[in-house]
Amino acid sequence: MKKKEIEKLIKEVFNHYGKNRIFEEEFIQYFKQKEMTPKEIDQLWSDALFFNLIKVGVWTIRNESNPLEPLTKIVFELPEEPE
Repeated sequence: MKKKEIEKLIKEVFNHYGKNRIFEEEFIQYFKQKEMTPKEIDQLWSDALFFNLIKVGVWTIRNESNPLEPLTKIVFELPEEPE
């Protein structure tokens, strides 16, 4: 996939959720609904990371059912625009 195609898809998913940071599950769910395979979805976010279209990180979230075992979630974030 070319950079322009990847950029279009990345903008599309973030616009769909209306935020600059989304969880991996949201990303996967969105593109599964677009009938992409898991391999294609993994390739998409990997390519987007390579082209600096997204940043990937991990968030630690409080686990309501067991506060002593926090949950970790992968997040995708749009890079900040230079001022």
